Amino acid sequence: MSTNGKATPILGKLIEDKARAERYSIIFLRLALGMAFLNGIASRFGLYGRNVGYGNYANYVKYAGEVNSFMPAFAIPFLANAATVAE
Repeated sequence: MSTNGKATPILGKLIEDKARAERYSIIFLRLALGMAFLNGIASRFGLYGRNVGYGNYANYVKYAGEVNSFMPAFAIPFLANAATVAE
Protein backbone atom coordinates (compact mmCIF):
# COMPACT_ATOMS: atom_id res chain seq x y z
CA MET A 1 0.00 0.00 0.00
CA SER A 2 1.09 3.53 -0.58
CA THR A 3 1.40 6.11 2.17
CA ASN A 4 -2.06 7.58 1.52
CA GLY A 5 -3.77 4.20 1.97
CA LYS A 6 -4.61 3.69 -1.70
CA ALA A 7 -3.31 0.85 -3.80
CA THR A 8 -4.16 -0.55 -7.17
CA PRO A 9 -7.64 -2.09 -7.07
CA ILE A 10 -6.52 -5.70 -7.50
CA LEU A 11 -3.63 -5.46 -5.09
CA GLY A 12 -5.78 -3.59 -2.60
CA LYS A 13 -8.41 -6.32 -2.62
CA LEU A 14 -5.79 -9.01 -2.07
CA ILE A 15 -4.15 -7.13 0.76
CA GLU A 16 -7.45 -6.40 2.46
CA ASP A 17 -8.70 -9.95 2.11
CA LYS A 18 -5.79 -12.10 3.28
CA ALA A 19 -7.92 -15.25 3.38
CA ARG A 20 -8.69 -14.87 -0.33
CA ALA A 21 -5.02 -14.24 -1.15
CA GLU A 22 -4.01 -17.32 0.82
CA ARG A 23 -6.64 -19.43 -0.94
CA TYR A 24 -5.48 -18.26 -4.39
CA SER A 25 -1.85 -18.84 -3.44
CA ILE A 26 -2.56 -22.39 -2.34
CA ILE A 27 -4.45 -23.14 -5.55
CA PHE A 28 -1.65 -21.68 -7.67
CA LEU A 29 1.05 -23.62 -5.82
CA ARG A 30 -0.89 -26.89 -6.11
CA LEU A 31 -1.32 -26.37 -9.84
CA ALA A 32 2.38 -25.54 -10.24
CA LEU A 33 3.43 -28.66 -8.33
CA GLY A 34 1.04 -30.82 -10.33
CA MET A 35 2.39 -29.43 -13.59
CA ALA A 36 5.94 -30.19 -12.45
CA PHE A 37 5.06 -33.86 -11.85
CA LEU A 38 3.19 -34.08 -15.16
CA ASN A 39 6.20 -32.57 -16.90
CA GLY A 40 8.35 -35.51 -15.81
CA ILE A 41 5.75 -38.00 -16.98
CA ALA A 42 5.44 -36.23 -20.34
CA SER A 43 9.19 -36.59 -20.77
CA ARG A 44 9.01 -40.31 -19.99
CA PHE A 45 6.44 -40.91 -22.69
CA GLY A 46 8.35 -38.87 -25.26
CA LEU A 47 5.84 -36.04 -25.62
CA TYR A 48 8.66 -33.50 -25.98
CA GLY A 49 10.46 -35.39 -28.74
CA ARG A 50 13.17 -37.98 -29.02
CA ASN A 51 16.10 -35.78 -28.03
CA VAL A 52 14.53 -34.18 -24.97
CA GLY A 53 14.64 -35.82 -21.56
CA TYR A 54 14.27 -39.59 -21.72
CA GLY A 55 12.80 -39.54 -25.22
CA ASN A 56 10.70 -42.66 -24.67
CA TYR A 57 9.62 -45.01 -21.95
CA ALA A 58 12.24 -47.64 -22.76
CA ASN A 59 15.01 -45.12 -22.07
CA TYR A 60 13.34 -44.26 -18.77
CA VAL A 61 13.24 -47.92 -17.73
CA LYS A 62 16.93 -48.20 -18.65
CA TYR A 63 17.68 -45.13 -16.50
CA ALA A 64 15.64 -46.57 -13.62
CA GLY A 65 17.80 -49.69 -13.89
CA GLU A 66 20.96 -47.60 -13.60
CA VAL A 67 19.67 -45.71 -10.58
CA ASN A 68 18.43 -48.88 -8.89
CA SER A 69 21.40 -51.05 -9.83
CA PHE A 70 21.25 -52.71 -6.41
CA MET A 71 17.85 -54.26 -7.28
CA PRO A 72 17.45 -57.47 -9.30
CA ALA A 73 16.86 -56.93 -13.02
CA PHE A 74 13.33 -58.39 -12.95
CA ALA A 75 12.21 -55.70 -10.46
CA ILE A 76 13.28 -52.70 -12.56
CA PRO A 77 10.19 -52.49 -14.81
CA PHE A 78 7.98 -52.72 -11.73
CA LEU A 79 9.90 -49.92 -10.04
CA ALA A 80 9.72 -47.74 -13.15
CA ASN A 81 5.97 -48.31 -13.44
CA ALA A 82 5.44 -47.71 -9.72
CA ALA A 83 7.32 -44.43 -9.85
CA THR A 84 5.27 -43.28 -12.84
CA VAL A 85 1.97 -44.19 -11.18
CA ALA A 86 3.04 -42.59 -7.90
CA GLU A 87 3.80 -39.33 -9.64
